[in-house]
Amino acid sequence: MNGPSHAPRACPLPCWPRLMAEMERRGWKVHHLARLLGEKPSQVWFWLYGCQTMPHHLRRRVERLLELPFILD
Repeated sequence: MNGPSHAPRACPLPCWPRLMAEMERRGWKVHHLARLLGEKPSQVWFWLYGCQTMPHHLRRRVERLLELPFILD
């Protein structure tokens, strides 16, 4: 075999599984959450999948929107 012995995942796992489960339960996709936050869907995807750190104030806002306190710590 040629190439790296451990290739990166095609789609990374979400940083907050409970948040993703709640979004799925509501039938929400990343673009729904992005619209509520006033952010680009690509930026929200980066936050949800750990490519970038979500700002603290937006974490609290997401928790309030979904009524899931302190899941994003």
